[in-house]
Amino acid sequence: MGGDGDDASVPGNTNSLPLPGAPVLAQPTVGALTDDAYPVTFSWSRAANATGYTLCRKDESQDDNCAKQGEPTTNTSLNLPLSLDTTADYFVLASNSTGKTASNEIAVSIPKPEMPVLATPQVGAFNVSSSSYPVTFSWDSAEYATHYTLCREDGSEDDNCQFLQQTEANNTSLTVNLNLDEPANYFVLASNGTGKTASVKQALSPAPGATNFSIGVGELENGYHPVTFNWEEADHATGYTLCRKNEALDDNCEKLGETNELSLTLSLGPLKNHLAEFFVLAENSTDKTASVAKSLERSDLTTLITYIKASNSEEDDYFAYSLSMSSDGNTVAVGAYQEDSSSREINSGESNNSASSAGAVYVYRFANGSWTQQAYIKALNADAGDRFGHSVSVSGDGNTLVVGAYGESSKATTINGDGNNNEAGYSGAAYVYRFDGSSWTQQAIIKASNADPGDSFGLVVSVSGDGNTLAVGAPFERSINTDESNNDSNSVGAAYVYRFENDKWTQQDYIKASNAGYRDFFGYALSVSGDGNTLAVGAKEEDSDADLTDPTGVTDSGAVYVYRSDGSNWSEEAYIKASNAESEDNFGWSVSVSEDGNTLAVAAYFEDSGSQGFNTDGSGTSVINSGAVYVYRLENENDEWSQQAYIKASNTGLYDYFGYALSVSGDGNALAVGARGEGSDATSINGDGDNDNAGDAGAVYIY
Repeated sequence: MGGDGDDASVPGNTNSLPLPGAPVLAQPTVGALTDDAYPVTFSWSRAANATGYTLCRKDESQDDNCAKQGEPTTNTSLNLPLSLDTTADYFVLASNSTGKTASNEIAVSIPKPEMPVLATPQVGAFNVSSSSYPVTFSWDSAEYATHYTLCREDGSEDDNCQFLQQTEANNTSLTVNLNLDEPANYFVLASNGTGKTASVKQALSPAPGATNFSIGVGELENGYHPVTFNWEEADHATGYTLCRKNEALDDNCEKLGETNELSLTLSLGPLKNHLAEFFVLAENSTDKTASVAKSLERSDLTTLITYIKASNSEEDDYFAYSLSMSSDGNTVAVGAYQEDSSSREINSGESNNSASSAGAVYVYRFANGSWTQQAYIKALNADAGDRFGHSVSVSGDGNTLVVGAYGESSKATTINGDGNNNEAGYSGAAYVYRFDGSSWTQQAIIKASNADPGDSFGLVVSVSGDGNTLAVGAPFERSINTDESNNDSNSVGAAYVYRFENDKWTQQDYIKASNAGYRDFFGYALSVSGDGNTLAVGAKEEDSDADLTDPTGVTDSGAVYVYRSDGSNWSEEAYIKASNAESEDNFGWSVSVSEDGNTLAVAAYFEDSGSQGFNTDGSGTSVINSGAVYVYRLENENDEWSQQAYIKASNTGLYDYFGYALSVSGDGNALAVGARGEGSDATSINGDGDNDNAGDAGAVYIY
């Protein structure tokens, strides 16, 4: 063992050597504890006339007061593992044949521990039975520490330490139960035989007190009514979270905002919040305490309604004849298919009225707390009578818009063909627009591959959630089978599916009913799923009976067809009839498919039964044109569609046309149904609908 010092010179005549000079022992260096010992390095200067050196621990019971440490060496350094369990003095004896000379003495002990770094304590859930919180304290290992003591600061105790718990050096965390009934500082003492070193203190406080809060709706400002939540300061709170109550989330809290202040101002819509409860979480490092929950007043909800009119509103424009909202609720497209401007640009030419019923679409965005008009959209080949905007559909992210113009009259039969002629009246078209983050541009004008006058291609459109699958209905198309070129029967109807791939739109399929027939109006309604792989198509005047034994037995009863795509090909998965099919019910007048394509809602708005509510008796025709809705699910066990519900209004009435419009939620668990002919004079939500004092007032039902 030893360092790398040079060997001592040995004179030729050792019997005449003088005593060695005194070596100078430097301050030893102590390394980290390894295998229960500290590596200690001793170094000294070379002594004149010395032929060797011995490292000694001072011990007056030994010769030369030297308890030898290691073997004698001719080097000038030595590394030894020492326990250092007590402080001791060390020196070096320089020797030769004449005698020995001792160096200076240096006391060696374990260095004082380094400072431990105490992390923020982690406070667990309050334990009711012990009236305490489990608190975990963790720290970084401190060099030279042999044990740690967890302390609550107390100036009356040694080292300001009210003892909580102690652990050996190989453990760097402790969990203790604390009442936390008053603010206190906590720290860790790293200790060894030499001394103690305290960590930086961490403060813990009692759980915050509950706060009182209020809700106020302000005056119209920058296009919206600000909703301000104010609360009082809570004892011991270091921050606050404003929550909308949602029992499915941690702390029942859907976070609306976090702040150190005593108020937050937000923009809120009435629909999501009409039954919502709001509360404030007062927080600190110990816990969270919720305030009492409160709701918006009914008058506040009415104030929060956003009322939108066209920027060039005029009589008979039919603004809002069609509309579509993105999945996040922040983009709305509104069609006005009888708007009369002749403009062929986006965001230009609103003021003229030289192209009767050319049609327009308006796009609105919700940002920074308010709704603003983002675009006024016209077809690039706009002409009188095109009825652009009769149908609209927005993708889930709000960045793709599809517009139907069933009156468009060009003879083009391709995508982005020549639309600047009017040689095929009412052949129809669909237009695709994309938003690039700053502006809307027309990406494609889509025509049926077999466009003919009167087909009304674009009467309905539906785009997938990602905006890359598009379905278009042409309910007046006249082909009787999959031969696109024949026109053998009026108003048979067809549906067309397009995909956006490789930066372009292409037609993927031309879809006909498996039992296509005269005046079935297949394609009068359609809906594509969010993933773009399920398509439901309504044929509102299909004529077969409910058990399919007679293809013409129930005139205009209606049917719905469900198609699935494997990514490249579409196939018919189901042919669905109402369980109580009757003549002229128009089952398939409107359809809606869930995001995953496994829930389907279908309306028969001329259905005549007098029942009310869920799954009641659908027989009878006593309440003419009251309307009904049917909900179907795809059962994955057997891959078959089954009827889940037969739904009537809660206040079924004559000529209510329940089901004139409908929409199923993305998850398939909620349904909205419109009844344009409902005639009660009730106002707002859940009013008295048991009268007919306001004919054709209309109503919406949410299930």
